[in-house]
Amino acid sequence: RLDGLRTVKYQVWDENGRLSNTCTTRNRRGLFVGINKYRNSNDLRGCVADAQNISKAFANYGDCNNNHFLLDSTATKQHIIEELTFLSGRVNPGDILLFFFSGHGLEGGYLVCHDSDSREESKIASSELARLFVNFPRGLGLVCVLDACFSTGMLPNGNFGQGFREDVSQCMNE
Repeated sequence: RLDGLRTVKYQVWDENGRLSNTCTTRNRRGLFVGINKYRNSNDLRGCVADAQNISKAFANYGDCNNNHFLLDSTATKQHIIEELTFLSGRVNPGDILLFFFSGHGLEGGYLVCHDSDSREESKIASSELARLFVNFPRGLGLVCVLDACFSTGMLPNGNFGQGFREDVSQCMNE
């Protein structure tokens, strides 16, 4: 125990498969978004179950009882942003946060929320997600999994990580 919280050990391997570091984290949290039913888009199947199953798998790798869910009608743009903002004030360096989104995605790097409509501002853009992530403390183990069509559009030109890193860098310099 560390300050009354359970600890979880995780290991990091380098690109050659060698153990490079062992760390202890104080806290593991997850925000799991699954949207089957949409107000203004075609419904999907399996997204809610995916969010629930990924949450269970995440919990199997250590003590994680800080999972937050936004499913179907609760997965509005406002709620997702509020929950990420809330979590940014509840995590510390050394913690792990998993953000999982399963639902519609649109070309150009957009996540479609339950209440999204045809207006661009009703969706979550990659630049908006970057702005939210920049508010998390340095040293946080942040994992972002996007199970959505066009999710590679969150990364311009299909260059894995580069576009998102540019969005984050730009937000940090503003």
